[in-house]
This record gives sequence, structure tokens and C-alpha cells, in this order.
Amino acid sequence: MAMEDGGAIGVFGYIILFVIVVVVIWLLLGGLGGFGNCGNRNGCDSYGFENFKATCNAEKAEIINTARTQYLTEQQSALTRETINAQSNLLGQKIDYYQMQDAARREAEKDRKIMELTNQLFVKDQLAPVNAQLADIRCRMLPKPDITGIGVSCPNAGILNGLGFNGFNNCNHNCNNGNII
Repeated sequence: MAMEDGGAIGVFGYIILFVIVVVVIWLLLGGLGGFGNCGNRNGCDSYGFENFKATCNAEKAEIINTARTQYLTEQQSALTRETINAQSNLLGQKIDYYQMQDAARREAEKDRKIMELTNQLFVKDQLAPVNAQLADIRCRMLPKPDITGIGVSCPNAGILNGLGFNGFNNCNHNCNNGNII
């Protein structure tokens, strides 16, 4: 009987060994959800290798798209920053240019005024002798007679109509009581 018991234990041992091997293979192929193709997903029985590969490719594509989007966002941010800096620099240069133009315009206006005043002084100095001569000529000219319409009558004298002869206006030359007609 010992043989039979040994043989029975041996078959029983083979069955246990076979079950252990099947369980280990089942575990290695993802039977508990932590290994193999399925992971912790639902429907592992119908989830094949091709579906897993497609999922992995989709996740890779999503990661790549996310990275590309982030890269493009950073590149656009850098371009925007560079554009704003360039525009700021250009605006600063325009402001400097306009300030320089305004300063040059004010300087030119100052120079023009100085030239104008210098020319006026030069002309004044050149015309001073001419003006003095004209003033002298004007002083020596006979004044324009005042015509008033009032006459002076002396005996045996004509009416002088106010021609500016002061000697006859007083009628002291044998005038008849100094009557003024």
C-alpha cells in the first residue's frame, strides 16, 4: 500500500503542481490586474494586445501633442515678448528722434532770432547817419504854412491870409488900432 499511497500522492502532487503552474502563468499574464496587458481596466477578457498597443499609441500622441502645444505656446510667448521689446525700443527711438528734432528746431529758431536782431542792429548803425541828415534837413526846411482864412488888414496893406509871417500879425506898423478883419 505504500506504493499505492506514494503513487496517489504523486498524482495528487502532480495535480497540485499543475494548478500552481497554471495560477502562476495566469498571474504573469495579468490575471490579478497588475500585470500583463490589462492592468486595472474593465473588460480585461476582451482587451487584446492590439487594443493595448492602440491605447499606448493614443497616449503617446496625446503626450506629444501636449508637449508640442506647450512648446508652441512658449515659442509664441517668446516671439510676443521680443515683438513687444522691439516695439518699445522703436517707440523709444521715435521719442528720442522727435525730441532731437524739437531741440534742433528750437535751436534754429534761436539762431534765426539772433540773426534778425544782429541785422536790425547793423541796419540801425548803417542808417543812423542817414537818419541824422534827414532830421537836419527837416529842421532847416520851411514849415508848411497854416492856412486859417483869417486876414490882417493894415492901412495900405493887403490881406495876408495867415501865411505865417509873424511880423504882420501884430499890426504894429502904423496899423489902425490893430483891427483884425
